[in-house]
Amino acid sequence: MTDMTMTPRVVGIGPGPLVMVDDDDVDTMMVERSHGRSKLDRPFLSFADGESFLAYLDDVERNGVLPWLVLLDINMPGMTGFDVMKAMRANEAFRNVPVVLFYSNSDSQEDRARALTLGSDLQEKFSSALECVAFLDRLADDSASSEGTIATDARETRSVGSLTVSSVGLGCNNFGRKLDQADSAAVVNAAVDAGVTLFDTADVYGYGDHPYSGTGQSESFLGAALGARRSDVVIATKFGISMSKTDPTMRGGGAAWVHKACEGSLRRLGTDYIDLYQLHRPDRDSDISETLGALHELVIEGKVREIGCSNFSADQLRDANVESAALGTPKFSSVQNEYSLLRREVEDDVLPACSELGMAFLPFFPLASGLLTGKYAKGVPAPEGTRLAFWEPREHQALNDDVLDRVDGLSAMAAQSGHSLLELAFSWLLARPQVASVIAGATSPEQVRSNVAAASWKLTDDELDAVDLL
Repeated sequence: MTDMTMTPRVVGIGPGPLVMVDDDDVDTMMVERSHGRSKLDRPFLSFADGESFLAYLDDVERNGVLPWLVLLDINMPGMTGFDVMKAMRANEAFRNVPVVLFYSNSDSQEDRARALTLGSDLQEKFSSALECVAFLDRLADDSASSEGTIATDARETRSVGSLTVSSVGLGCNNFGRKLDQADSAAVVNAAVDAGVTLFDTADVYGYGDHPYSGTGQSESFLGAALGARRSDVVIATKFGISMSKTDPTMRGGGAAWVHKACEGSLRRLGTDYIDLYQLHRPDRDSDISETLGALHELVIEGKVREIGCSNFSADQLRDANVESAALGTPKFSSVQNEYSLLRREVEDDVLPACSELGMAFLPFFPLASGLLTGKYAKGVPAPEGTRLAFWEPREHQALNDDVLDRVDGLSAMAAQSGHSLLELAFSWLLARPQVASVIAGATSPEQVRSNVAAASWKLTDDELDAVDLL
């Protein structure tokens, strides 16, 4: 687990007070008294239990003055800090309010471990009121250097089955292809620092100049970069696309390969479990019941937590759901398909199927292979090194005047609202209730930070309607 004693990266939001919820009146009084002498120029409110704090939030929702930051005691009588956390994260109005769950020596390691999985921004151990005030002083310094804004929007979390994931995920398809191990590690570190918790890769990613090499460098680079932080994040990987040019058994959804592919991914990732294991694409040569049965065995063995699929049609999702119910196996908790402002086909059938079946949707190519970054212009070839230049046949299809006219219109619409095209691309996807996390690749730490920051725009209904008219 990440060391939470370092200088915190989270800073407060909004004009409201610092709020402390703790049933120990003496500790609260000491913190309030010491806070008055600290560097943190914020009003201080305290509550002795979670119920009274949530009643206060009801008033906040009406008057719109968000708390600057909330300190929650992990264990309190009645509603625990965990219960309060869940209530806050379930309410759209308070989902982005920074929360620090604090604990003492008497709290169990298990309770402390739960804090991050439930979406807290930090855990802190306070042995005294002075330690708490020293922590607040560090927050004050961070706030001053960050102009009072949230340091990361990736802390907004959503669900994929039993998993909690950041609203912006990192696609690791560049690892081992465009990026070597050191550059991959720099991107991973930037993502972790920015609050990203979902890392999506595949056994076929990362071959560089040697396709079908079976080396899976993306998984290897990701596992090495995460190191001891592995338990802090959600790793999603995929299987099913051919891993060998000569061995036809190294592909698909047959039971034998599902088990063998999983063992290979576990080894490369340097872990003993995969959070989300996804069938990369439908396999016409294997019955879906065989694939689901093999995945069920991996879940029972503790090697896989949730299962998902990718590039499935709505009918294929429904068929898989029927099969899993008949077999008594876990169902697919997510589907990963292409979806962006320029590719909206999934709205016709796949997204409704996700709502019907209770599945999370994970969009890939959210920036339409870079078209929604502003890199491309009419009459100009795709810049060297971009995805569309790499995929030349796709370039001619994507870089036509009609598409670029739509991009210009979307960019103008975003600008009218005081936002960028990149912000529109991410935030529009996150406005879809089925979308759990927007998976975007990155080739630099700066690109990671830009992607995370782009997810902060909460589009109004009028703005969403304006997009539909373009």
